[in-house]
Amino acid sequence: MSIEFFNKGMEPSEFLNDTISQKLEKTVSKFFNTPVSIHVTYHVENHDHMINLKVFVNKQVDFTIQAATTNMYQTAEKVIEKLNAKLHKLKEIRASKDHRSIRALSPEEDVVGEDDTRGYISAEDIIKYEQAKRHQDERPGANEA
Repeated sequence: MSIEFFNKGMEPSEFLNDTISQKLEKTVSKFFNTPVSIHVTYHVENHDHMINLKVFVNKQVDFTIQAATTNMYQTAEKVIEKLNAKLHKLKEIRASKDHRSIRALSPEEDVVGEDDTRGYISAEDIIKYEQAKRHQDERPGANEA
């Protein structure tokens, strides 16, 4: 796993970078068995400390997660929690063969492989999920209710 840090308006401490690196590696290694690259951007605006994570799998942006609080360490905890929740959600969707979005994308394809018993999320599954989500949001009347 590769993690790159970018700064806007602040210079983070080595302790903050090390803490985030360790937590990201621990969280992401539970879900992916493919190379993952993460860009971590720190940003301070007024009194808000923001962290933006861009997760790349197979050189494509799969998803972005943002968090903001008044303390950078609290923001780091919050963004890791959001990442963990997102990965758990994707894992549940992948494991559920009855999920409409994935079935609509590939009805003939087995979503959970027979040899995949560890619950890893492949890059292809995330891409399919994000495409189905975008397709569902683009449908007329999808946001009305």
